[in-house]
Amino acid sequence: MINRKLLSFALALPLLVALPAHAALRIFACEPEWGALAQELGGNLVEVSVATSALQDPHQIQAKPSLIARARNADLVVCTGAELDHVVIYKDTSGLSYAVYAISSGGTAAIAAAGYMGTPLWGAVLLVATSTAKRARWALITIAGLMFVTVFFAIVPTTQEGNFGQLAVSGIAIALVAIAIVVPGRWRVFVAHFIAAQACINALLDIRVLLRPVQVVGGNLTATSDATQMAVNTFGSHAPWGVWFWAVAWLAWSLGVLFVALRISAASESPASPSATPGAAPTA
Repeated sequence: MINRKLLSFALALPLLVALPAHAALRIFACEPEWGALAQELGGNLVEVSVATSALQDPHQIQAKPSLIARARNADLVVCTGAELDHVVIYKDTSGLSYAVYAISSGGTAAIAAAGYMGTPLWGAVLLVATSTAKRARWALITIAGLMFVTVFFAIVPTTQEGNFGQLAVSGIAIALVAIAIVVPGRWRVFVAHFIAAQACINALLDIRVLLRPVQVVGGNLTATSDATQMAVNTFGSHAPWGVWFWAVAWLAWSLGVLFVALRISAASESPASPSATPGAAPTA
């Protein structure tokens, strides 16, 4: 079982500095380990309230009015998700991730939106950050390392596909390491930028399933598509206009992020204009 919990406490550190000495930052933690960590980091600058104790199952806690009030009055809420259990990858390049605990329809929609909106942002960061061969080398090695971690701790074999997912991801990771070490710098940067561009246009690459009402994974119909799930949770309707609204919105976001990233990358790589030399004659 994989624990992929993420703590956003660092985002509140500027608040700790800005608060007056007599005002403590009110933190509401869903689980005791996050409450303990927040207290350790914040010290007397924070006032921590925890929803559960170490002896309670956080997934069985009832949302009583007092609990809701503490969450509503908090300056920062620290909670975790359903935890990733494993990932299955199929030969048609589709795949599924399975959570330890059940996820509500709203949570599923949020995860879908995060995939289509978060992936382009990471692609933009990679595009801007790999302007030199040295940076591209370390970026490719880092990506390969993360892929190896996924192979060992998340991807599992299946009866239908065997070890395809593990072998495919391992092969790509090995290729990235080879490119980072052996390939000349110019081509190394090209590969890093190619991966970044693919991440930026993630929704466009997924267009064959983005506009469908259902997901097709491993050649089988599995559930409603991401755009449909989002339409149901925002508009309360399975109507095609709602599905197309979110599909087009994610497509526009992907292309917009890519455009901005290219502009920033081009601006950072363009040589600075030479300064005028004192006494130099103007040229026609």
